[in-house]
Amino acid sequence: MVVTKPPTSNSVLVETVQTNGDGSSDGIGSCDIFDGEWVRDNDKQPYYPPGSCPFVEGQNSACYNNGRRDDQFLKWQWQSQQTNARCDSKNIPRKNYFHEGNYLYPKLDMIKAYKKGVTTWGKWIDNNIDPNKTQIVFRGYSVSHYRSEMEHWGKCNKETEPIMSDETYIERSPAQVKVLEKALRRMKTPVLYLNVSKLTYYRTDAHPSVYGKNFTAQERIIALDHQDCVHWCLPGVPDTWNELLYASLLKAGKGSFGTQYF
Repeated sequence: MVVTKPPTSNSVLVETVQTNGDGSSDGIGSCDIFDGEWVRDNDKQPYYPPGSCPFVEGQNSACYNNGRRDDQFLKWQWQSQQTNARCDSKNIPRKNYFHEGNYLYPKLDMIKAYKKGVTTWGKWIDNNIDPNKTQIVFRGYSVSHYRSEMEHWGKCNKETEPIMSDETYIERSPAQVKVLEKALRRMKTPVLYLNVSKLTYYRTDAHPSVYGKNFTAQERIIALDHQDCVHWCLPGVPDTWNELLYASLLKAGKGSFGTQYF
């Protein structure tokens, strides 16, 4: 399995696309497990106790080890929309540089650059990957929670619950969404697209904030002005991504998972 993700731009990719390798798609117009809401589940338990995973020790996602003791952000479950019958700012001028081969573009439209990127990626996959042996998974954009688009740090340490689902989710870059969908439809190789953008949009409460490092009390006060509202605590939201990856493989009838559907 090859897991890929988009360039770290401010793109938000919002459709679930299961390409069939012939230009058709199963994801658009069928049940979208990435469209839903977070619901409170007081009985929900993490897959592993906070502080027990050696693979995140010393990382900014090891929030428990770094001093975070509240666990209420772990009591939320992603619930796909069952109402879908098919499921039974200030602008600061910036200059961008893009590197292609040995050539450096001093100026290039962002959408054109993104199109070049996903098209090149798609062609490489089609020319180098055997879909009979490898399943391509494209993980979408994980939403950050800055105070504004131009700031590098957020203020999420006081958030104790997700943003309520009655707040409308707005696509941040619909033009890039269209570019991505078109590129995926043109690919010969089947691609599972994991659209985590909407579900991460609502989770302002699950970032490391001031628990990205094991600070002293004084250092934590200083960290209030440099909070990590980009990455995620573990256990936490990324565990839901794994659930949805598993569900996507089930829906697609891949490997030893058989052909079971929801």
